[in-house]
Amino acid sequence: MKTKNYFFLIFILFLSFNSFSQTPVKRGHTLLKISSGNDLEGALSYCGEKIVSNGNPRRLVNITSTKRLEIDQMYGLDFGEGFNYYYVLYAKDSRWSDEDENITITTNIEPICSTNPYRRAHLLMKISNSLEGAKAKCGVFISDDGSAHKVNIRSTNKLQVDRIYKLDFGEGLNYYYVLFAGDSRYSDEDSEMNLNSNISPLFCDQATNYHVIKYRGSTKDIANDSKCNNKSETSVGINITGSKLNVGQIYWIDRGTGIGFRYYEIISSTTGANASVNTIPSTDVTTSFIAYCAPPPAGKADLYVDEIASNIMGECGSTFPCNESYKNAKTHRYSLYNDQSNYLNLATVVGNKGDASSGSNKVNYYLSLDNKIDANDFTSDKISNLGSLSPNTSTTIQEALSLFNFRKNGSNPSASNYNLIIEIKVDDKDNSNNTFTIPVRVTAKSNSTISTSPQNPNTSNNTESYKIDIYDFSGTFLKSVKINASMNDKELMNGMPSGLYILKNSDGTTRKIVN
Repeated sequence: MKTKNYFFLIFILFLSFNSFSQTPVKRGHTLLKISSGNDLEGALSYCGEKIVSNGNPRRLVNITSTKRLEIDQMYGLDFGEGFNYYYVLYAKDSRWSDEDENITITTNIEPICSTNPYRRAHLLMKISNSLEGAKAKCGVFISDDGSAHKVNIRSTNKLQVDRIYKLDFGEGLNYYYVLFAGDSRYSDEDSEMNLNSNISPLFCDQATNYHVIKYRGSTKDIANDSKCNNKSETSVGINITGSKLNVGQIYWIDRGTGIGFRYYEIISSTTGANASVNTIPSTDVTTSFIAYCAPPPAGKADLYVDEIASNIMGECGSTFPCNESYKNAKTHRYSLYNDQSNYLNLATVVGNKGDASSGSNKVNYYLSLDNKIDANDFTSDKISNLGSLSPNTSTTIQEALSLFNFRKNGSNPSASNYNLIIEIKVDDKDNSNNTFTIPVRVTAKSNSTISTSPQNPNTSNNTESYKIDIYDFSGTFLKSVKINASMNDKELMNGMPSGLYILKNSDGTTRKIVN
């Protein structure tokens, strides 16, 4: 009887927790208007793109809901200005105290890009006009011989890379091999077509086996570290042609999602295919290795900053917000304005790869003109508490820092280049991995500038002129403008009508802006 009571109590606690987690609360969102409510097509044209605000007013909106909206997605909303489509620049589980609007969402809403078909870029190679000719190409890797077609396909899902489909986009029904599939569209497409329903690739009569694979990283070192530290990563099911792969080994695999090859660990394998998941050819599985996990010396904790899992969000270059791992953040400088109007939002993941618990510690923050912590640095008045960590565990510390938080002898930092040093204040097995440095610039607030390449933190701004080509959103060329790196988007677009534009740099890279 006591056992039944225990199970009943656990069940009641679960229901209480679930009810609490689903309670609607005010959650802060930063929104950018993309188009009016009668222009769904204009909003859908941004699907798959990272949108830059270009100085347009961002709205701070508290949305009462059971969960926050997804960052980098678009939603149809009405918070007093009529129904419009908005892009989510930022979202958090706490509320804004200086919000522009407050609204309530009584039911969960989905991003418009996940519920509406839109144009997606596909690079297609014609291989045959007959079924027999297409089947002869099953399992064969095909490369572009220069005759591939750039086709924007309007659909709810992109086609699978390295698979064969029967399509007609103006040249009659033929069989095409998919070389590339993306979530955004071509601006220089050869053809366009609509798919009113999902279609399946050509079935190739080859031995196919079902595998569960776990993502481990983009490089061998990252994959080895992920496996050895048993990091929580996403597992997916996939069919792979050919023999079953070895469970426990890490393979270099292209899943056909458009991101290319990555390292995956084989968690399990089952004879035969699973009809509910994608299939990839054995040619998309290459080298493999077994992770080597060296045992740490006994008896002491070893805390470290996980540069892959840690995340920073703030202003850098022409993009707001930059939202990336600490590792990627070292390639450019983040801005702190001398009017103290912006923040660097840090999510520092601290792990313990030692073999003993760490005890409680602190995390300190400094702005330094070099990479060393000393009396010349500006010290943050914000200090984060770090609880005890058991071996092979980690925790995330959230902190928002503005220039106001850093002082030395009662003064804030002046305009210059600095290093933001994040320090775990601990004496453990390896003190060399207790700090992490991110390049930061203290500067006056201005409109975002255009850069043809990521800025080198160790060099000053380039004053040489270069050319920017401006296209309208249909891909029609409008004009070329000669600029330098100090020119901002507002100056570049001076005299242009309001609307959506594509900017093409001299190196071929493009970005979209709202003028």
